[in-house]
Amino acid sequence: MSDLAAISGACIFDGENWFDDAALLIEFGYVTGIVAQSDIPDQAERVVLNGGMIVPGFVDLQVNGGGGVLFNNAPTLDSIRTICTAHAQFGTTALLPTADYRYSRDQYPGHRCRRCRRGRTRPRLHRIASGRAASGPVPQGNA
Repeated sequence: MSDLAAISGACIFDGENWFDDAALLIEFGYVTGIVAQSDIPDQAERVVLNGGMIVPGFVDLQVNGGGGVLFNNAPTLDSIRTICTAHAQFGTTALLPTADYRYSRDQYPGHRCRRCRRGRTRPRLHRIASGRAASGPVPQGNA
């Protein structure tokens, strides 16, 4: 398997322009460019799609839940997986699970998030759950 892939056979949108008869280049897991099909490097692994569109994904910086799960109520790795799966079907490619500061220090999901990050073993979860965010009033006496 090559470290360079070229995906073609679909219309490609880069956020500003549409490209037909082009290929999306991915090197070491990162998008590196859009080229004409005639300019695909020889060493690239070719993936040919049967139509469709390739478009940028959405990044959601405040996610409280998804798939019937609220992160505040269940701040676990399984909850994050459920939330990520629910958001992925709508084009979300990265998200920040958001917790509420209205927890005591022992209940604050941020402590549990550290365990969740250590438990990230599935590549898809690693890409989609990019970190965590917290919202709500600053707890009194804990500043």
